[in-house]
Amino acid sequence: MMNRRQFLKDLAWKSTAVAIGLAIPGYAFGNSDRKILEGDSDKVLLARMILGEATGCSTTEKLYVGFTPLNRLKHGKPYRNDNTLKKVLLHKNQFSCFNDSTKKTAQNLKRIISPTGKEWYESLTLAEVLLRGEWDTHNFGQTHFYKKDLVEKLEQGKLKINPKKLKPINSENFKHQFYRET
Repeated sequence: MMNRRQFLKDLAWKSTAVAIGLAIPGYAFGNSDRKILEGDSDKVLLARMILGEATGCSTTEKLYVGFTPLNRLKHGKPYRNDNTLKKVLLHKNQFSCFNDSTKKTAQNLKRIISPTGKEWYESLTLAEVLLRGEWDTHNFGQTHFYKKDLVEKLEQGKLKINPKKLKPINSENFKHQFYRET
């Protein structure tokens, strides 16, 4: 049984963690904390994903990243019939920036919950442009992307997705390898 002092200490810590967006693996960003992001507009949530997944990438690569959930929404069926952009973006284990499985992704989650700076404003602008249907020249039907260090694991079958269902898209100058379903 927990004593009163320990209970209050835990409560204060957890309340502080949620209030400032501090991601603690195993706690922060549990189902109840998902409400922080569920209240966002599609534009803000897409911008958070672009920021979280493509920080330090070129604008072109950020557009590729941004089209990925839009294409998943368009295809619907392979993604458990998620029928809104928000559902596609927040679907469990789909975009690493919204997971808290490691200390690194937990720190990234903290950064995207309270974003600032030039890259955040660029991500917001790109999200707005993508949602208006502009820049379709950067849409090749990509539904998946992996950082290049994970591509070898994908090809060896160590990731949960079947690589035979994916067709690579030329992305040799990027930090990510993009795919579309065949």
